[in-house]
Amino acid sequence: MGARVGDFSASDSETVAAEGALFAASARVALSAALSFARQHCLYFLPDPQGQRSLRPGRFGGWSVNIPPSLRRPYYGVALSRRAIVQAMMLQDPLRSVIASTLVAVLTPIAGLAAAGETPRTASGRPDLSGTYDVATLTPFERPVSLGEKAWLSDEEAQAVARRAQMQADFSSRPSNPDRDAPPEGGNVGGYNFFWIDAGSGAFKIDGRWRTSILVDPPNGRLPAMTEEGEARTQDRLDMWRRDLQAGEAGAWWLELGLGPYDHPEQRPFGERCVLGFGSTAGPPAKPVLYNNLKTIVQTDDHVMILAEMNHDARIIPIGGQHGSAEVRRWLGDSVAHWDGDTLVVDTVHFRPAEASLSAPDFTINFVTSADMHVVERFTRVDADTLLYQFTVDDPSTWTEAWSGEYPWPATTTKLHEYACHEGNYALGNIMRGARLAEREVLSGSADN
Repeated sequence: MGARVGDFSASDSETVAAEGALFAASARVALSAALSFARQHCLYFLPDPQGQRSLRPGRFGGWSVNIPPSLRRPYYGVALSRRAIVQAMMLQDPLRSVIASTLVAVLTPIAGLAAAGETPRTASGRPDLSGTYDVATLTPFERPVSLGEKAWLSDEEAQAVARRAQMQADFSSRPSNPDRDAPPEGGNVGGYNFFWIDAGSGAFKIDGRWRTSILVDPPNGRLPAMTEEGEARTQDRLDMWRRDLQAGEAGAWWLELGLGPYDHPEQRPFGERCVLGFGSTAGPPAKPVLYNNLKTIVQTDDHVMILAEMNHDARIIPIGGQHGSAEVRRWLGDSVAHWDGDTLVVDTVHFRPAEASLSAPDFTINFVTSADMHVVERFTRVDADTLLYQFTVDDPSTWTEAWSGEYPWPATTTKLHEYACHEGNYALGNIMRGARLAEREVLSGSADN
């Protein structure tokens, strides 16, 4: 590979002519191979018969050329640029033009592909984290107590986990009886049926072995002990949650508070208001939840955007730079990123304090955390189809020590559709109307007495 196609100039025409002569005898075979390869990816690297100086968007079955930015980098001794392709197309000899374009088609990977074991990279040389990922997994966040220090499952144990999940899915997906009676008045009408649940179909592997938990530190795979302050904060919120659950039986118990959890929509939890998804699905740290586990990453040289399917939470993170003022607190914290070799490290501080003290708590990570929580996330591309996501949480006022976890983000071809929470949020209005009815019943009963 003497000539670098990416450095092609008019002065190189003799070199191209010489190489073209060497390949002339096999031009038809080479062109056929190039076309076959290109058709698989709906891109054509063919000379424009009109010798156009500008490139047009590629058309399947057409003569125009489409060069994705990710192709403009060295690969197997060939560097590719728009300028190189244009100049190759402008060669006077059509045979030379065909040969030059054929060489590019055969020797250059299509966007996003890399040699076996090679990390897909952007035009600037950084690992390319872009893509859509399905992070659903049956591996629990915390390790079951019964497993103790056991960090790994055998193949047989992992298969048993998947079988039990499938049995549960089959059982829960049975057709319901259309002739069944209505539930008792005031009773529980149930929640989602299993059709909506998508918590994964198996555990995940790291380093070729099945993990027993997402948490890896402490070594027992469980959250560390809480501080006295953390325990008190958690207990307060759990007590409020339990009272909320008993509202149907206890009536409008909040009237004695003066300002109650149903006096204004903004006193309701973030999930009810479609502000954030539950379960820390957007993070940080980002956790798998009961459903809607897709994540999409869009990466540029100076920003990375991480979109969580639920509730359409988008983290737009600058690469480089400094954190903003601690006076400004954000729903998902103040995140900045930097590269540590081939790993993107995201540092997040300045969280917004939980504001659910008057209502049922949100089951997000800030269900129990303080506003001073510090989260460090690490995104590493393991191969063309997998990211490794790692995180460490440090919140000294909540836990006695920091804790860490990791799990893979497998790529998926599934499309992430809009999570239109607000448009279908009938529940919030009904919650407020139900509270008014409960208050009316209590107040009318007091007047009667």
